[in-house]
Amino acid sequence: MAGFIADVYGGRSGNAKRGSDKRRQPVTEKPRQDQHEDDRTRALRYYNAKRYEDAERLYRQLITWSTDADGTIYPVMETHDGLDDWYRLGWNLYRQDRCPEAEPIARKLVQERENITHEALSDASLSNHTMAIETTRVKEMDSNVLLASVLDSQNKSQEAVALAQKLCSDIKSGYDHEGWHSNYLAWILLSNSVFFQAEQILRFAIAERNQLEGWEIHEAYVNLGWALNSQKRWIEAEVALSKAKEYKPYGDIWIEFARMRELSESLLGQERYDEAESQCRALLDLLRKERISRSTGRDIRGKVSYDPNIASYGDNRPS
Repeated sequence: MAGFIADVYGGRSGNAKRGSDKRRQPVTEKPRQDQHEDDRTRALRYYNAKRYEDAERLYRQLITWSTDADGTIYPVMETHDGLDDWYRLGWNLYRQDRCPEAEPIARKLVQERENITHEALSDASLSNHTMAIETTRVKEMDSNVLLASVLDSQNKSQEAVALAQKLCSDIKSGYDHEGWHSNYLAWILLSNSVFFQAEQILRFAIAERNQLEGWEIHEAYVNLGWALNSQKRWIEAEVALSKAKEYKPYGDIWIEFARMRELSESLLGQERYDEAESQCRALLDLLRKERISRSTGRDIRGKVSYDPNIASYGDNRPS
């Protein structure tokens, strides 16, 4: 495994492989690799268009390339990480509300990623391959966030919150991660009324904003407003929500809805009723223009969090 990691991230050459010798060698024919890359591109395009069944069909075809008959996965194959296809399939099932199917995939991914990280850190030959180590740890975090999300969507709140809290602690302790991880974990905590810890990870994410795109900072401030409003810290929430406007949102109507909804709640909490009414009217006007069916503010918040698959295929974070 360490040999494969080094090969992929510019390290030593070789044919090191993980597991027994009976495992087949990675397919190296260029036409087949090109076809697989085309399939991944199409699958992601289908996914972003919410054509989840079409995307799932392609991902299930792709995982046969990196999986033995006994279910063993090739973690790294030539220039492609075989676990990435499983990761995308997991999110695809999550978006189809098929979380009972996604959960075993997510658990397997976490186990595999943890093993890869351990092996990479234990290999002295990789001591100078900082990029390889960082990438394995980030992908381990990716898989854990998927698992936490799948658990949360099945109302397995205790396990989901415990995992989210552990991951937040890891991030604040310096574990390799990407900006969207903090936002996503904060949302899981918020949806389970763990407001103070959600506030902490959001403030941490905003403080290290060099890891965030502008729209991710926008969302972090909106979620921070939610966390502060839920603690009845109305003035602080208003400041956070005003800060959000300094950064361009992703383009999803739901995040703007959430910002306006939280701002109206903040103003109401401060007994600034005229301003709160004005904000609510603007919010209703937005709903009419976009022809969005009415829903409660708390339910709408469940649609705020973005999707970690809206990205170019080579990156696991949103773009």
